[in-house]
Amino acid sequence: MTLVERFTRVAPGTLEYEVEVNDPLMYTDSWTVNYPFTQMDDLIYEYACHEGNAGMEGILSGGRAEDLAAGK
Repeated sequence: MTLVERFTRVAPGTLEYEVEVNDPLMYTDSWTVNYPFTQMDDLIYEYACHEGNAGMEGILSGGRAEDLAAGK
């Protein structure tokens, strides 16, 4: 499989993301998907999953404490 990704500025405040998929073992022809990203004024926060995430451990232990207090 081959993926070709392209980022193109198509207008002020708009970026087009395009990916072309080429996998001759799975598909008879390559195919392409594109998606426009528009600029926003809000803050952007990273969303990622991290092993050993101490914050997640705290969230889960707090949830278990609430379950225990509720008799679950």
